[in-house]
Amino acid sequence: MYTQEIDRTRLGELLPLLFDVAQSLLIQLGTEVGITANALIRRLGMEKQDVEVVLAGSVFKGKGHLLPETATHLVHTIAPRARVMRPPYKPVVGAAFIALEAIGVTISSDQQAQLMRTLPGELLLA
Repeated sequence: MYTQEIDRTRLGELLPLLFDVAQSLLIQLGTEVGITANALIRRLGMEKQDVEVVLAGSVFKGKGHLLPETATHLVHTIAPRARVMRPPYKPVVGAAFIALEAIGVTISSDQQAQLMRTLPGELLLA
């Protein structure tokens, strides 16, 4: 454990390095996400389709754009028509849609829009 105090001037000198490392990590993670999405898109033969790529999970809750933009750029290299997006609601809402679809219930875009307007705030991500 490091117990020695760091001089504020020295700390200020380290901040650009910390920023560079953080940026590099976001780019690397975005690249890995893009590579994984591309592998699935290729395997399913969906390169020329209007495929949706959903960036879900806590790692995408950050406010910056570097991570999703890196993944999106990479996906568009093999699937230019892909729609890369963040989900508008928590996974439980999507699970409910899937369950309804499984029993033959079709939800129109108007119904989905109405649901989005009436969902409790804690279920929304966007």
